[in-house]
Amino acid sequence: MRLKSAFPLVAATMALLAVAGLLAVACGGTGLDGGDSEVREVRIRATDELRFEPSEMRLRRGQSVRLMMENMGDSVHDFTVDEMPMMGGGTQGGPHDMGDGMSMDASQYAMHMAVESHQDGLMEFTPTEAGSYTYYCTTNGHREAGMEGTIIVE
Repeated sequence: MRLKSAFPLVAATMALLAVAGLLAVACGGTGLDGGDSEVREVRIRATDELRFEPSEMRLRRGQSVRLMMENMGDSVHDFTVDEMPMMGGGTQGGPHDMGDGMSMDASQYAMHMAVESHQDGLMEFTPTEAGSYTYYCTTNGHREAGMEGTIIVE
């Protein structure tokens, strides 16, 4: 008899716990994989002063990132990362003229997003390991002139 009367209370408690868990995830809590369930939007500008603004971004391992790059310049700029453990990323914009008649094979990079002059680019990825990773522009002479930055994954 006691078991019958306790059943509605146990069922109600379990239902409340399930709802609380769903609310935590929906409100940007920790997802099932241990990462953040909320997508973080990061904006970056590429300029003809051969700079990225900002030149550093801090991300969290396991948190999905929507990277939006605005090319403010009169030439093609790109956002390239040689190596960074991640889900997503890849290549967007394909091979492009790097200057001096050189073109590139973007498939050799963990992430490569080429953006035409005065256009915007968008790429989504999720960093999977903590560390410090360099991003840069592969257009001829741009990286050497200082067009690079750092991604810090915590």
